Amino acid sequence: MPVIELGQLGAEDETPVAPRRRRRLTTGVRGLLAAALAVAVLAVVTASGPPREPAIGPLWRLPGNDASAVRLLLGDALYVLRARHLTAYDARTGRIRWQATQPDERMWLIPSAPGVLLVATTGAPRSEDPDAFEYARATIALDTATGRQLWRQPGEASYQPYEGRTLLLERTPDGQAVAAVRSAAVGDGRLLWSRTAPTSTGWPVVFVDSPVSDRVVTMTGEGSAEILDSADGHVVSRGQLPWRPVRDNDTLLNILIVGHTVLVAARAADGPHAWAYDTETLRQTWTTRLTGSLTGCAPAVCVYDLQETIGVDPRTGNQLWRRSGTTNPLSFADTLVLADQDNAAPRVLLDSRTGREIAELRSATTITLDPADGIPYLIESADITAPAVVTRVDPATGQRHVLGRIGTVVPDSCRTEGPLMTCQSPTELLILAPGELRAG
Repeated sequence: MPVIELGQLGAEDETPVAPRRRRRLTTGVRGLLAAALAVAVLAVVTASGPPREPAIGPLWRLPGNDASAVRLLLGDALYVLRARHLTAYDARTGRIRWQATQPDERMWLIPSAPGVLLVATTGAPRSEDPDAFEYARATIALDTATGRQLWRQPGEASYQPYEGRTLLLERTPDGQAVAAVRSAAVGDGRLLWSRTAPTSTGWPVVFVDSPVSDRVVTMTGEGSAEILDSADGHVVSRGQLPWRPVRDNDTLLNILIVGHTVLVAARAADGPHAWAYDTETLRQTWTTRLTGSLTGCAPAVCVYDLQETIGVDPRTGNQLWRRSGTTNPLSFADTLVLADQDNAAPRVLLDSRTGREIAELRSATTITLDPADGIPYLIESADITAPAVVTRVDPATGQRHVLGRIGTVVPDSCRTEGPLMTCQSPTELLILAPGELRAG
């Protein structure tokens, strides 16, 4: 079993609003405005160079900026959940398709398979304690065409339904561990398989949210682990992992699955380490000493601290790349990583396979992905009060293609689904089709 040496790691009205029509101007007013505009344009060109980008008009607007509302763009619909009231809008027109009142007070929406919307619910009123741990006690499935309830099961659905099924995690009464894992068909809620924790204290660790693995890890607080096949729930392997009960403020402790490799970061007697195991046998394949943290950067694994980030092959532990001055990497898509830079420099978008820099991002940049082709959109502005500009970036070349500006938006508020995008402005939600330029 090789030891890999990586080196020293340094309450509003939500009636849809169609785009406003421009009023025709009288000749006199138009002439005065034209003169004023000419002066303004001259000042802008003189001070700032080329004219501004063309405006992208929204398909429609949803008034309001309620922080408590949950909004989800999924397929050809926009779902808005406020308190117990759920509304489904046609994402292109803003037409209301259906409205439904749900039986529970605390809920959130989960992206799911076509035709089904999953709603997780705590089944309890909102806690008055701001530090209280809230978790889903049940999952409700709704028909996206009508809003009709299809099924309800105990436990919280995983956020990445896979091949028509979803994993449901049922927690212990205090919510601190998982009492049972179940797999259900998304379409009708039919139970496919289930496993119950061996003790009443449950499993403190169940890792299921991996888009690049068909394995599930269950583990006791002492590190006794089972690897399950997510298709039928059978035990693939059993063994002991270097885990221990979680201590407060321990930011190192972590577990990941990348393909058929499970990785654990924890503190040992001689300091922090990362260990890698084959999920099919739980045989250890490599280990390395850590002075930082471990996170997924599919298809790589990123080891990082405040000074640098190292990309590692999860199967072998071999170093793939190293970038000084970058930290806090975040896996963004199949081969894209977002990372901070030191000295308050802008964030960068990296190729997770090579560490190559694709683009440097302004501090006020929101980034989201076009699911159709995997090309990232950048929603950039000079600061949080300035109009944002939508740009597409070619991951292969780093070349930027400016689509247009969309006005002032709340940072990190833009989401894409197919050709559509939603962005929250200070007063309303904008529904856009950035690839289909519309006169603003």
